[in-house]
Amino acid sequence: MKGSIVLGIASGAATGFVLGPVLDRGASGAKLGGSLIGAAVGGVAGYLIHKSLDERDSGVRKETLFNLDKYNVSHPGGAKDYDYGIAAPSVETECFDTEIKGDKLVQAHCESRITGTPEWVKNTARKKTANE
Repeated sequence: MKGSIVLGIASGAATGFVLGPVLDRGASGAKLGGSLIGAAVGGVAGYLIHKSLDERDSGVRKETLFNLDKYNVSHPGGAKDYDYGIAAPSVETECFDTEIKGDKLVQAHCESRITGTPEWVKNTARKKTANE
């Protein structure tokens, strides 16, 4: 996050330094003013862009983690016999009824928490035959 904000501030300040005097030719502090405004705009833009990318990446990681077989990553690369796979992580789900908290209505909902980590496990469901 820090790198994105610093990059936004630096590029905004540089852009403001160049464009400030172009847009306001008569002002003596146009470079400084343009740099400050550009830095502020660039910092906010860097923060917002980084935040949206983090949210998107978080969703992609969650989708991939819960669908390892769908994305063909549940087996070691190049494995033909599929003796081992990745076990899904443990997930605890707690559901709540609709309730009133002060002046707020909290509707019925469930919250899920990942409590375990994926592990390599030996597949026992599939037995090898003489032909395989």
